[in-house]
Amino acid sequence: MDRGGSSSARDPGFGSGSARSGGLGRELDRARDRDRVRESSDIVEVIREHLALVPSGREFKAICPFHDDHKPSMYVVPSKQIYHCFSCGATGDVFTFVMKYLGLEFREALEMLAERAGIELTRLVPAERRADDDAVPLEQIREALALAGDFYRSVLHNSDHGRAAREMVASRGISAAMVERFALGAAPDDWERLCKALRAKGVTEAAMVAAGVAKAREGAGGRSGCYDMLRNRLVFPIHAQHGKAIAFGGRKVNPEDEPKYLNTPETPVFKKGKTLYGIAQAMPEVIRTGRVVVVEGYVDVIACHQYGFTNVVGTLGTALTRDHARLLRGRAREVILLFDADEAGRRAAFRAGEVFFPEPLDVRVAASPEAVGAEAKDPDELLAESGGGEVLEAMLERSTDVLGLRFEALRDRVAGLGPAATGAAIEEELRRLVEIGINEVEPVRRRYAVHQVAGVLGLSAYEVERMLPTGRSAARRGASADDTEGGEHERYTPGDTLSVGELLLGCAMACPEAIGASDRDVLRADAYSHPLLRTVAQGVEAVLASGGAPGLDPVLRAIGDDEPAREAAIALASHVERIHKVERRNGRGQDESQARLGHAWREAVARARRERGGATTLEAKPISVAGLSSPAPGSADAIAAAMRAKVKLKQALGRDPAALPRPYGE
Repeated sequence: MDRGGSSSARDPGFGSGSARSGGLGRELDRARDRDRVRESSDIVEVIREHLALVPSGREFKAICPFHDDHKPSMYVVPSKQIYHCFSCGATGDVFTFVMKYLGLEFREALEMLAERAGIELTRLVPAERRADDDAVPLEQIREALALAGDFYRSVLHNSDHGRAAREMVASRGISAAMVERFALGAAPDDWERLCKALRAKGVTEAAMVAAGVAKAREGAGGRSGCYDMLRNRLVFPIHAQHGKAIAFGGRKVNPEDEPKYLNTPETPVFKKGKTLYGIAQAMPEVIRTGRVVVVEGYVDVIACHQYGFTNVVGTLGTALTRDHARLLRGRAREVILLFDADEAGRRAAFRAGEVFFPEPLDVRVAASPEAVGAEAKDPDELLAESGGGEVLEAMLERSTDVLGLRFEALRDRVAGLGPAATGAAIEEELRRLVEIGINEVEPVRRRYAVHQVAGVLGLSAYEVERMLPTGRSAARRGASADDTEGGEHERYTPGDTLSVGELLLGCAMACPEAIGASDRDVLRADAYSHPLLRTVAQGVEAVLASGGAPGLDPVLRAIGDDEPAREAAIALASHVERIHKVERRNGRGQDESQARLGHAWREAVARARRERGGATTLEAKPISVAGLSSPAPGSADAIAAAMRAKVKLKQALGRDPAALPRPYGE
């Protein structure tokens, strides 16, 4: 895509094809483009690129990535192009999912989905950039990162400054396809080459520093400004899940330079403990196979992909964290750690097992190279040898459950100890199991751990269960604290009981055909005190005023880019539909569901008119939705419901009159 602005003829850092589409800071015509992109972006296919989806009737379900989910709680509804989690309330359309899941702003989500669908977006005159802001906008940080990536790639391919890096690529056996797949680049042996190139593209020095690609001078000798963070290095862009560069790693090409590897620092868009190298490239295969392999190092990841192991990711010089576990859950069922076979690698594997323990992930440790008849080597060295791929495959297939290794180590530790020392070791192990979450995991995983400890002690599982301390894990306590912080923006979640106003809005979006011409007066936006519901009601009013039926999709279009209001509309419509949803049998379930929604609408309209006299809003009095779902005695709906009940009874008991229960008293 064109990145805006002409490439500099004087600077070798920007070659042909490096311009970026749209230019810096340009605004998009969202109202016009959003509908085109949304219609071309099937939510099932978009979410399937990031999460493992399981069919569930006419819908799909997945592990919700927006809360600590351990069973599929998030449903994706193709007919309405929405998703909704009935556990945490996360809800939205394809834009909301991309924004929340990938941490993007609306403009970035729109651009990403447009590029995916091959749609060219309408562009407006760019707004003037404010250079006096204290905090650099994320948009400018991401722009600096994107242009820096273009610069590094251009140096590697088109400049004499990249010769040493190209020689290193060749010496490590990295193919041209992998250079392209991982967008490798080179940093020239120059203190200011990148800064000058970005400055020529309109990037501020503050944005360069905030993006981590430059460092501010301290002003010694009267000099100011900034200088390049990476110099004379082979550059490995670090991509987020959405495929855009968020940081860079550099390997020295001059043996005398130190350190061997150098990463750009953490920034507002990059946290090492939340990122895995190669995650964007590996995710399709991870979701397809349900397995992810974790290694240490950029070159190891690239070598594995080059030899067909495309579900491999790498850590970034840190231990695996809870955020890494959250990143992988819902996408993979099995994590295989391909760490060094020494004691340090073993400890790292045990730590990873503890971190991942509360998640619905099976963590395994790959067999050592010696176990499959090979010398201890890094994956890239192993794969470079004849038959290396088969050896690596054997190591992965012989991987061992990390909990099993943990309890083997416990058995070795207590072997030969006296009763008191053994008891102390077991108590310590049980305390640690509680800390990492044994009291909160699913029953199968808990039983497995308990049986393992029982085997070490020679006791029954029941006895070990009684020995387990009570309490919550430290990780879960921390997660709970995090969940309560930062609730800055207002959010709407429908409760167990709905007000008349909530039911009216929900039924209007779920069953717009039930709205009669004389009913429209009850859908007044000024009757709602909650600002998000008021916005949703305004959307319903706008659709009705245009002569349309206010189903969920047209209401979302009318709401526009107000994401909290869009989420409120989807949550309310989904909640009302769920209450009145019936099991579909022989194609009649949908008709019955619509009949229930229609009845609920009529009852809510009547209730709203009765209560309107003294009420200032339609939200003051919660009512039982379940009560509204039952037809009034003697009504046509009640008679139809009784007939359906008799049909079901006859279907269950057969046509033999003797099998039918007699009325009481006969």
